[in-house]
Amino acid sequence: MENKNEDKKKSKKRLKQDSIAYKKHREKANARKRKFLDKMTPEQREMKRLKDREYYQRKKAENKVKTVSDMTEKQKRKQRKSWRKNSQKYRQKKKMLANILSNIAHQILKMR
Repeated sequence: MENKNEDKKKSKKRLKQDSIAYKKHREKANARKRKFLDKMTPEQREMKRLKDREYYQRKKAENKVKTVSDMTEKQKRKQRKSWRKNSQKYRQKKKMLANILSNIAHQILKMR
């Protein structure tokens, strides 16, 4: 009986964030989440949005989430820098995908 309790208390082995196994694990988890979100009906999506909004407001009220107005100048600069970097990465991905799709379409038209 005590062996079962000890097994439950043992924590799972954590993967290193830069390892291949960790990346594969995250890809699978993201795919599951994406599939779950895609299957939602519009009503379910709206309920989830409301729930997420409520969760955010509660965290904000508990001061666990910092708004930009509550940040120091140094924190603002750091946050804005990360926003710029993420936006740039997003735009680059979007541009690359559009480029790939146009190349594929062009090659298909050439074959005809």
